[in-house]
Amino acid sequence: MNADGFYFGTAGWTIPKIFAGPFPQTGSHLQRYAAVFNCVEINSSFHREHMPKSYARWAAEVPPDFRFSLKLPKLFTHEQKLKVPPADLARVLGAMGELGNKFAVLLVQLPPSFALDVPVVRAFLSDLRERFDGKIVIEPRHISWTTPQAHELLHEFSVSKVIADPDPCPAPPPALTCDTGIYYWRLHGSPTIYRSSYEEEALVQYATSMKKECGGRAQGWCIFDNTTLGHATQNALQIMRHF
Repeated sequence: MNADGFYFGTAGWTIPKIFAGPFPQTGSHLQRYAAVFNCVEINSSFHREHMPKSYARWAAEVPPDFRFSLKLPKLFTHEQKLKVPPADLARVLGAMGELGNKFAVLLVQLPPSFALDVPVVRAFLSDLRERFDGKIVIEPRHISWTTPQAHELLHEFSVSKVIADPDPCPAPPPALTCDTGIYYWRLHGSPTIYRSSYEEEALVQYATSMKKECGGRAQGWCIFDNTTLGHATQNALQIMRHF
């Protein structure tokens, strides 16, 4: 985390050749990436489980102040709809725990069809909180998650709502941090999701908003997910210049 309390990175640590100039030319991809950025969001954990030794190796390759955000498997969020067997949750979190104190954030991304189901979500978050005391952020994509009831539920378990672009739930949400000490931006690309680069003017506006919202009171995470054409790396480098 830099002096202003912000983390900047991309979804995954691929370094496109066209934007490779600021990065070292030697070392593993992760080592080169971590020489410039101070965090990464691991999205591959969404698609498959990684071995504990993989997490341990990644932790050993990055500087002491580097941090990881990990995406919960889609098996849990999209297929099981948060009705996760405790043993499976324990196994996955146990492997992720090999990152040690570099495991900073757990990201829960829900499918667009997942409407707020209070009993199911409360049971899941209760089990999750018994096993993980770090920062949790959730990216719901159904309008039912913009209600005061949703806010109260997230507050109960100290879970922050992701600030996404484009915003799948355009209705004005309640307070975003729920007093969890973290604001988490996921910028997917605009106007074309995953493909478009952000204009400099938009990045300046995001930087201004981040400084205003966090204000030394909370961590600010900014993850660019517009990786299809490599613009995530470009935009992350750009926005860092405004801090």
